[in-house]
Amino acid sequence: MRHRQPSVAALLAASLLAIALGINSGHSAGEPAPVPPVNTGSTSAP
Repeated sequence: MRHRQPSVAALLAASLLAIALGINSGHSAGEPAPVPPVNTGSTSAP
């Protein structure tokens, strides 16, 4: 495996994390959540 584009690895890790979080939250794969809890949970967002 060549580490030529670290951004690709970061994207893969982020997508896998998002999928894992979605599964842990109890959301169905075919039924995406209307609003991500990460964005709604932060009231100090800019």
